Amino acid sequence: MEYTEVEDGKILWKIFARVAKYYLKEKKTILTNVKVQFFLDDGSVIYLTSKKGIIFAGVKNLELSGNVTVSLPENYILHTERVFYSNIRKEISSTTPLYISGPQVKGSIKSWKFEVNSMKGYGEGGVNLTLYTNLGN
Repeated sequence: MEYTEVEDGKILWKIFARVAKYYLKEKKTILTNVKVQFFLDDGSVIYLTSKKGIIFAGVKNLELSGNVTVSLPENYILHTERVFYSNIRKEISSTTPLYISGPQVKGSIKSWKFEVNSMKGYGEGGVNLTLYTNLGN
């Protein structure tokens, strides 16, 4: 299954799944082996993968669960067990612990959100990060 979300002629995101089952009464689609791509204004892409997912019809919100990996531009990788995507707010969030690694940071955060359009992330509760700087520059 493949679905593309377009707004004002611009592709916002695409979702791919090996298996998709639509439930009319619940207005949702249950997905297996999920891959999502968010297309940013600067041409970069955010990639998400998970074992399971749900698309909520109408509002087009997403819920991904099971070994969720988020790959951000600049080689930052996030790992968690469950994320939600609000299509209206264009925001990825979770209340499950997040493990982050990248060129300048490594650590964990208890709950977090990431604004797709602004590329800004926020975390709270149990924040444990190690920041690395390049002292040679």
